[in-house]
Amino acid sequence: MAFYSHSDLIQRTVIRLRQVAGPSTQLYAEDAIGMLIEETYELVRSRRWWDNLTKWETRQLDGTTGLCTAEFVGTREGFRDVDRICYGSNSTALPLLSSNINPYRLTGTSPRYVEPLHASDDVQGWAPAGQNLFRVWPLTAVTSTAYPLRIHIRLDPVDLFTDPSVTVPFDASCIINGAAAKYAADDGTNPATVTMLQQAFENRLQQLEQQHDSAKLILDPRMNDPSILNEWAESR
Repeated sequence: MAFYSHSDLIQRTVIRLRQVAGPSTQLYAEDAIGMLIEETYELVRSRRWWDNLTKWETRQLDGTTGLCTAEFVGTREGFRDVDRICYGSNSTALPLLSSNINPYRLTGTSPRYVEPLHASDDVQGWAPAGQNLFRVWPLTAVTSTAYPLRIHIRLDPVDLFTDPSVTVPFDASCIINGAAAKYAADDGTNPATVTMLQQAFENRLQQLEQQHDSAKLILDPRMNDPSILNEWAESR
């Protein structure tokens, strides 16, 4: 199903609940439905690295604090929105810093480890303007235009759920049925109705997950390396 704005999803959920959309609808119900739509979105968003919610971002390190020179805008779950961080043309992701390693013993200018930032360590706070999310060790690690950090990350559209006109980037049928099921359960609706809505939500989500999981992906990153022989030719 197509994507719709937050306000459109609210009205469609009202209709799904057999209420009349418009001035006669109780205002508190629409506010509650809006919150349940956001809650449902957060649930389904975290289930997969959906292709329309993830992208590759490029960043440079400042060379002194291990932080990137530009923040990430649109994260919802902090560092948990980061899938992998690669250096330059490497396909192997930088490992997370282990508590068994004293990072202050690390020296040099090559990025070696990634450390998720604690909320109090994020110098810009957790404001909508952007977040740092992580730092790289050693702190003196540097990058360049040719060898930047490449981050595969999950990002939301700007002003999602704060501006009701912004499109919610997920299947509307799934979101509507999920929010309607939550609302009906809280409202004490007939259990059969709750079951029907919940089943419709779960069936659609399962279908979307199956479509996602059946995508043709190269599982071995070495297959993308042109220097590795991937077929045999008879010698002459």
